[in-house]
Amino acid sequence: MILHHPTNSALRKYRNLTLLRLVLTAKSRSVLPFFHKELIIILIGEVLLCFASEEERGKKVVMTEYFIYEKENKNFALPVTSVLEIVETDQIEDLGLDLYGCVGGVVNREKLVPVFDSIALGLKQVFNDQSISTVIIVLSGDITFGLTMDNFVGVDKLTTRTKSNEIRVHEKKNKFVSAVVGYKNSTLTIFSPEYISETVDENIDEQKLFSENEEIAGNIIDPDIYRKPFTQFLCFSIDNINLAIPIGQVREIIEEYEVTPIFNVPALLRGLINLRGTVIACLDISNEIGLDQKPLTIETKYLIISYKESTIALCADVVHGMRDLYLHNIQKPDSVLDDRQQTFVQGLYEDVDKTLLLLSVSDIFETEHLLEYTDMTKISQ
Repeated sequence: MILHHPTNSALRKYRNLTLLRLVLTAKSRSVLPFFHKELIIILIGEVLLCFASEEERGKKVVMTEYFIYEKENKNFALPVTSVLEIVETDQIEDLGLDLYGCVGGVVNREKLVPVFDSIALGLKQVFNDQSISTVIIVLSGDITFGLTMDNFVGVDKLTTRTKSNEIRVHEKKNKFVSAVVGYKNSTLTIFSPEYISETVDENIDEQKLFSENEEIAGNIIDPDIYRKPFTQFLCFSIDNINLAIPIGQVREIIEEYEVTPIFNVPALLRGLINLRGTVIACLDISNEIGLDQKPLTIETKYLIISYKESTIALCADVVHGMRDLYLHNIQKPDSVLDDRQQTFVQGLYEDVDKTLLLLSVSDIFETEHLLEYTDMTKISQ
């Protein structure tokens, strides 16, 4: 009789469990010398591997940076590289298209952009017909589409698992969602820009808008317009002043946190925040940009920003979202701002309807009288 090596996973699991049980339950010490330490380790490893499903073994861990936002108290995410900008609009028009989750369209950068409701598209829930004001403009390949959002949560690197053998589209419950993961005691739905853009491409023949008085050839938009040098900034405002900060240095945005005041410090330092067991300084740059400080309320937002090994919280009234700001449009601030207003401002950016003050994170962190407060300190347990 010839004994064949078991190839069936069930047989292999049974064999390894039997051998391991024999080793672990051996009552006589005379049995154990027959089993080398290396063999025992191999058996344990094989048993654990057998219990892992074929699906789990076919996955690999991928770390991706995501743009995370909120819609109707649900969390959603997109790869940061696919987010073009955040726009405020009240002019969403009916497109008359049979596109699931599509609530209409907007014109953005000379393109007709279909806008999808994040709740309907990501959770397969009925669209809640309410006023839409904030839209994420997403670029995937040459296709542009929009997703509705309420609040920007932050940018974070997340670990997701991808299968070595892709699931067929018709086998997926929702082809527009690439993954669902746990995130900060909540569920995070991650969209797949590729599948959404495929659907848009199948239903809209041409997104580019053409003038009635010009030749079509003369109206073709430069295909590289979105690929010119730019930097992504988070836009926010304090009172009537619009500001922007490099998105790469923003860790998250929080609100409804208590700020513990400290005495005999510059007005710039409003106090300290206990952020999940870590004490960080809370700064208010209102005076530095020419405004009067006002009381902090539950409506106050705090941008958690980092530089080198330090982290602080920066007060804000409203967070508008992320924008791509083209480097060649950034101007020096000295022609418009006085010396004090330039303390933390490295440049000006003329947007369509407003001027943005671009903050210098390094200048904020390296302010002499704040150095002792910009190192993160763990609360002793």
